[in-house]
This record gives sequence, C-alpha cells and structure tokens, in this order.
Amino acid sequence: MTPTKRQPLHRVIYLTCFLLSTSILGISLWGHYQIARDLLIKQTMTLTEQHVARSTEALETMIATMDVANEAIIRRITLESLTPQALHDLLDSSVTLNRDIQSIAVLDEQGQVLDFAPSRFQLKTNSQHPVLSPDWYQKEAQHDQTLYSKPHIQHLFQGEFPWVISNTIPFNHQGKRRLLLIDYKIKTFQRFFETGGIGKQGYTYLIDDQQELIYHPHQALMTAELKRETIPDLGTEPTKVQLDKDNHVVLASQVMAGTHWRVVGKTYLQEVLASGLSRILQTSLILFLALTFLINVLAYLLARFIARPIRRLARHMQDFQDLPTGHYETSGYDEANELYQAYHQLLNQVDQLMEQIKLEEAALRKSERNVLEAQIQPHFLYNTLESILWMIESQNTRDASHMVTALGRLLRITLSKGKEYIPLEREFEHVTNYLEIQQIRYNQQFTYQLQLPEKVGSYPTIKLILQPIVENAIIHGLANLYEPGLLTIEAKQTKKGVIIQIKDNGQGMSVERLEELRRELKQPSDVAGIGLRNVHERLQIYFGPEYGLTIDSQEDQGTCVSLSIPCLDWEDLPSWENFLLYY
Repeated sequence: MTPTKRQPLHRVIYLTCFLLSTSILGISLWGHYQIARDLLIKQTMTLTEQHVARSTEALETMIATMDVANEAIIRRITLESLTPQALHDLLDSSVTLNRDIQSIAVLDEQGQVLDFAPSRFQLKTNSQHPVLSPDWYQKEAQHDQTLYSKPHIQHLFQGEFPWVISNTIPFNHQGKRRLLLIDYKIKTFQRFFETGGIGKQGYTYLIDDQQELIYHPHQALMTAELKRETIPDLGTEPTKVQLDKDNHVVLASQVMAGTHWRVVGKTYLQEVLASGLSRILQTSLILFLALTFLINVLAYLLARFIARPIRRLARHMQDFQDLPTGHYETSGYDEANELYQAYHQLLNQVDQLMEQIKLEEAALRKSERNVLEAQIQPHFLYNTLESILWMIESQNTRDASHMVTALGRLLRITLSKGKEYIPLEREFEHVTNYLEIQQIRYNQQFTYQLQLPEKVGSYPTIKLILQPIVENAIIHGLANLYEPGLLTIEAKQTKKGVIIQIKDNGQGMSVERLEELRRELKQPSDVAGIGLRNVHERLQIYFGPEYGLTIDSQEDQGTCVSLSIPCLDWEDLPSWENFLLYY
C-alpha cells in the first residue's frame, strides 16, 4: 500500500500562520470598519443637530425682529391719535421699509379691512375670502397671542397671487378689538431652508406642535400631493436627535423659543455613508494588502525557524529508538509523521490511562449518587420511628398502627428493588404515605392536595425527590401556624419537561433567607446536605445541569419549590454507566 503523500511541516506551519494572521487581520479591519461606520453615524447625527440649531437660532432671531417691528407699529396705532391718512402712511411705510412684507392690513371686530398697504394694490370684495370671512376672523381673534399661518396663496388683492405666511397680532384700540394682519413673502422663510441639510439629499422643514407641516422646501410638490412627508413622533422634548426605525434617516429637531414651531432636519445616512465609508474602505484595502504581504514574509520565516529544529529532533529520536528497518516507512513523509512514529507507543499508553481514568470516574460518580440517596433515608426514618415510639408510650395504638402501615408502604417504594428510576406516580405514592404519617404526627395541623395527570405519572424519575421538600415545608412552614395549613403538590408537562410544584401557605421566608438558599443551591459542595441541595444535586447528576430545583417565597405568604425533570420514555433511558462516561 502506497503511503499518503503529506505536506512538509514548515509548509503546514506557514499556511497555518498565514491563514490565521490574515483572518485576524481581516476581522480586525472589519471591526475597524464597523467602528468607523458607527462613528460616522454619530458624527452625522451631531452635524444634523448643529445644523438644526443654527437654523432655529436664525429663525428665532428673524421672528424676534419681526415681533419688535410689529409691536412698534401697534404702539404707534394705540398710543398716538392717528388720522386715517396717518394710519395709511404708517402701513405704507412699513411695507416700503421691510422688503420681506408682501402686504399689511388692519381688521375691525367684524373682520372687515379698515386699511391696508401697499396702496397700489386693490382689495378684493369677494365675501368668501378667508380674511373677510367672519368665521375665520372669530377663530383668529379668539387668541390673545401672535399667530403664524401655514404657507398659502394670498387672495386678498386683485391680480396678486403670491405665496405668503400670515402673521396675525390682536390688539385693542380706543376700546375696540383690532387685528394686525401681516403677510410675509415666502422667500423670507425660504432662505433659512435653502441650505438644506447634510449631504445633497438632506433638507430642513418646519412643523407645529400638532405635527402638521408649516413650511417645507418642497412646498409646491407637497401642495400638489406629488410628494409626502412622513413626520415621526418627536415627542415633547425641546431638542431631539434620532434615527428612524429602519436606520436610514437621521432626524434632528428643536423647538423655536416663543412659538409652537419645531425645526426638523433630515439627513439620509446612505448618502453620507457612501461618501465617507468609500474612503475608509480604500484605506483599509491598502492597509490590508500591505499587512498581508508583511505577514506572508514573517510566516514563511517563522515556519522555517520552527520546522528546522523539529526535523533535527525527529531524526535524533528515530535513531535513539533503533527501530527495525522497514518497520516504519519515512520516505515521502513529513516531519510530523516522523514524530508520530517515535511517540506512537507513548500515545497508546496515554489512551489506556485515559480509559482507566474514565472508568474510575464513572465508578466515583455512581458512588456519589448512592451516597446522596442514602443520606435521606436515615433522616426521615429517625423522625418517623421517634413519632411511633411517642404514640406507643402515649397508648395511641391506632395512630401508631396507621403510621407503621404507612411506613411499610413508604419503605417498599424507597427500596424499589434496587432500580435507579421509578414512575412519577410511585414517587407521588411515596410522598402520600409520608404525608399520612406527618398528618398523624402533627395532629391534623395541615391538609394536602395532590394533582398528577395520568400521562405525566408514567414518566420515569429518580426516587426520593419529593419527601425532603415536603418535610421542609411542614417543619419550616406549616408546623407553627395557628390555623390548619394547606400543602399542594402539582405536576404538569411543559415544552422543557415536567414541572413539579410543592406549595404551602405557611410562614414563608424573608428576602435575605431566600437569596441565601438560592446561593447555596448554586455553590458546589464536597458532601451534599440533607434536604434541598441533596435533591438538587441528584437531579443534576441524573438528568443534567439544565434540570434541578428552584425556590420562590414571600414572608407570611408561603413558599413554592419547583422541580424540573425531562420527559423521557422508559426505552430511551441511558444506562447509568454510559451516562457517567459522557456527563
């Protein structure tokens, strides 16, 4: 038989080092790429927030300037006895001096225009115009604050249809209610949004506190319903920056001081990432190629450095063994094969020792299991026999006879003819006998209820898992109650297995004591104690670490101990020895 051609050791070392190093390098560079991406996203969020802050500050400054100028107009109207001509001149000069104003008008209590500017415009007489509508006027006049409208086409003057934003300012003059109506040119606000946002696709828009659009850079498209804006829920925070639910868009918003408006900046991440990450990818690729070349050289030198002394060692060991010629063919084999030939006997001995250790460990684990089971029986036998002796001495032969009968049935189930597993229904029968004994002992101080579905009762379990828990519940929970207590034992099947809950309505335990018991269950012990830890450790020895015991309790409310075991068929039960070998 022709031996298989093997690779030289230095080549294997070289390939291993090269592939391992390049893999680590690739993972590192990928991690660097992800970190850079996250930093770029955070930077984009910061820049968008700063952009919104600048736009908000500029709008706030402009509106504050408008408010000052409008207040000056109202003061002159209210404090000075202006003639109609003087009022008209005041309005006309305000339009002339402020190029952002499209028109200005004063309305009376009925919503009729008392005066307007510029005078070159001719007022429409259409009664259905919003400005002349009493309904609209009453709606606006009921507010005692300055209001700004949404962008709209002005229909106030004949032959004039500009896009404007209306500012309405209520005031009182000579005991009468008046309204100053100022229509600002749309470009007054437009210039604050022309700078857009971050990137070519980003933009900034304006909404009110009802999440309705006040101004949008694509206002014409929005009006024609050729474009829609999905406005997210920005909450009530004055300043907020967030990603949308798909992590595609950065949204930054800030509330304008003194208004119900909120400036919202929108930046598309894909655009920003595409330009930013392309440079990072280029840099990473160049770095990867350079480091790959360096790793290639270092891996080759390292392989030669390691393989040379190993080859010499292999030759020396082969000579030392003085193996018969032809017993081991070395022609065409690599250095690792030569080392294997030299140490094959040693490996065989190691294998034999490992098998011996496994067998010894299996025997040890089986002994541990037997010790754990043996710890329980003397404990409850001592208590039961003591109670029987006390009853005999008290001449209570009837209860003593009942306890002896129950004890006999209990011991028959305990022995189980040496079997490792018993049906769950037999375990329930065992604890029922125990409860009958304890009821007599404690003079009917408690009652009990058992619930075991027929199907669940046929599943195999290990013996003596319920009695220690019930004993603890009686001694620490029910024995000292002033009125009869209740103990329930319920088994039910779940997706993970069978859950058995032992509940009592006794004294319960404090939070500190509960945490102490839970810590004791998690901590390994050289010798398991009698009770909860005993049951917990035996369940894990037989069924694995995912099964065992859990405790829940509230002081003066009672305690619930839950046991979990797998749903196994009898034919699927592993033999104990085989189970221990792979535990």
